[in-house]
Amino acid sequence: MFDNNTYFTILIHTLFHIPIVLVVLVVVVIGSYHVDAHPRKKARSCRKLGGRCVREGETCPEHLTLEMQSGDPYCQMGIRRCCYPVPAAEQCNEKSGFCVENSNRCTGTVEFLYNAKKDRCLCCSPGEKAIISTDEFISKYNKTYENEAEAKKRIAIYQDNVKEMEDHNKLYETGKSSYQMGVNEYSDLTYDEVISNLTGIISDVTGTNETNVTGEVRVAESYPYWYIPKDIGKEPESVDYRDTGAINPIRNQKKCGSCWSFSAIGSIESQIFLQHGQLVRLSEQNLIDCTKGQAFPNKPGRTGCSGGWTVKAMKYVSKHGVAYRDTYPYTAVAGEGKELCKKEAPKTTYKVTGVQFVNPGKDAELLNALVNIGPISVSIYTSQNMIKYKKGVLEDELCKAKKPINHAVVLVGYGNENGKNYWLIRNSWGKSWGEKGYIKLARNVYNHCRISSHGYIPRAEVSEMCSGGVTIGSQCLMFSQEARTWYEAKTACGYQNQTLASLDDPKAVLDYVVENYGNDLFFVGGSDAANEGTWEWLNGEPIPSNPTKFPWAVGQPDNWGGQNCLVVNFPGGYDDEACDEKRRYICEKVKGLA
Repeated sequence: MFDNNTYFTILIHTLFHIPIVLVVLVVVVIGSYHVDAHPRKKARSCRKLGGRCVREGETCPEHLTLEMQSGDPYCQMGIRRCCYPVPAAEQCNEKSGFCVENSNRCTGTVEFLYNAKKDRCLCCSPGEKAIISTDEFISKYNKTYENEAEAKKRIAIYQDNVKEMEDHNKLYETGKSSYQMGVNEYSDLTYDEVISNLTGIISDVTGTNETNVTGEVRVAESYPYWYIPKDIGKEPESVDYRDTGAINPIRNQKKCGSCWSFSAIGSIESQIFLQHGQLVRLSEQNLIDCTKGQAFPNKPGRTGCSGGWTVKAMKYVSKHGVAYRDTYPYTAVAGEGKELCKKEAPKTTYKVTGVQFVNPGKDAELLNALVNIGPISVSIYTSQNMIKYKKGVLEDELCKAKKPINHAVVLVGYGNENGKNYWLIRNSWGKSWGEKGYIKLARNVYNHCRISSHGYIPRAEVSEMCSGGVTIGSQCLMFSQEARTWYEAKTACGYQNQTLASLDDPKAVLDYVVENYGNDLFFVGGSDAANEGTWEWLNGEPIPSNPTKFPWAVGQPDNWGGQNCLVVNFPGGYDDEACDEKRRYICEKVKGLA
């Protein structure tokens, strides 16, 4: 038992510590408020904000949004959380936008906002205005013109285009059209100017016969193989290869008719990703500068900015490889002459080993190939309406009559929007055009805008790095700078873990040497020294003496004067040469060796 003095002492100590305990409690509460509370609440409770407290794990009613993820000090000291009305400016709703799972699905602006059903989500706002004033257009796209007369001309064209857009958009707003038109960076150009500067596929299709094509299909007969549709059961409701990570950001070909290169490169990049898991950035400029006579006609005045063929571009990549975009950047100017082809630019370790050709005019087979293999290089007819396209599903009256193809793009998906089936197409006109560079083109309208007339799918495989060399077919070939005798060349190649080249495709090597090295002769790994008149490669494979089976020069081999070694680029083909002559030479990188 305590005596009176003890009780008195305890009472005094208790009274003394009560203020301290109260102060600590106040500090804890205030500190908790400053750390966790939303600044709009100040000293007001959740209920006074018009909200209600919910337990951990509960969701808010649809008209309210969760205040915080970490708890609320006014809902039983953080045990519960507060649902409160979000100011309209911070809401993602019918007026401000809609929630999306992937930012690629949004054609406007994406930001995190509160949403009644999802608390916070990626909110896709409506985006920019479809039509803007002349002054806004000039400012937004940094337009400058050579002189006053040119400025007046461009402004007049812009205003004419805008008038057509406004008239069309009245139909869109009343539900009489499935797509909207809008201003883009090309809105001060005429239709003919856009077609001559911003497309570039070469063809003279008349539209009367799907196989009557002088550019793409005739070349395709001997190179690609036909795609055979596979049984996929019920097709997916939609496919969008952007969601898989297989598509690089939108690019801009600018005022260069190089769509053929962008289409080929885009489909090759996607196939590399889908087959090998790496999204590489390859060089369109490499093809524009280096494929003269191969991907586009070798005619006076014609360059890679004057148009080309996608399938031939893919064939070029299969023989020579292609550089990375970072090491061979895009200039939108075609290199004139072989000296502007940067052969030394590092090549990708991937190569094209084949091209599949989708049966022309077969929409169902195009969809089947898209689902089974991936993005497809396709050619289309680009109309005036397509150039002005902003969003929605383009079902184009101007495409109803068969028209010649004039543009190459990449088909990357399909789906349905507001009850209309569409193809999803990746263009090469920058992000100001269409839905951030993409267009939804009406599907299930037979071969709409010629989309299923020309479909090419490259097959990409891993090859060893051909650093410092040239990939021709399956071989990595090194072209020497110095001249040596045939035997010295054989030894020199060996010192570099290489061999004097036994060629898989002698005609392709001959074409490459003629195009890139003028009159220079090169020793290769062929000889008849062991048995006069019986030619063999160093790997033991026979070399036909018959000029119909091997690209010998006229009258060769003549076996004159002990000429037992093979050279390439004697006028018109291959020649037997004296082995002690000094020539440049071609080594082959041995697979598996550095």
